[in-house]
Amino acid sequence: MSAASASHVTNITHVIFDLDGLLLNTEDIYSEVANELIRRYHPEKTFSWNVKVKMMGRGPNDAIQILLAEMGLPLTIAEYAAESSKMYEKRFSKAKPLPGRISDGIYYSGPVSLFLQFE
Repeated sequence: MSAASASHVTNITHVIFDLDGLLLNTEDIYSEVANELIRRYHPEKTFSWNVKVKMMGRGPNDAIQILLAEMGLPLTIAEYAAESSKMYEKRFSKAKPLPGRISDGIYYSGPVSLFLQFE
């Protein structure tokens, strides 16, 4: 490290990770659950990338509403959320770490927090 860059080093006091989709491969789980629920009502349909892109970056209720509308599911947001939550619980414990995850390169011994938004 050069003298110039050493003068800009800051001590890290805390680290927060977004667990869902960053450290663990949960995206495949969301897709599996969506496909399973879609097939209950429309065996000929599958959860496509086009629908998933429309849902990305949205809050849970907005994302579910998009899925219900796009796939023609006869469920309310609350019904889909309740059913999918049960399915997620069974699968999340088996989520695999993503390769090349950010935590591989961090050497830190202070407080660490994991963030998971799940409603």
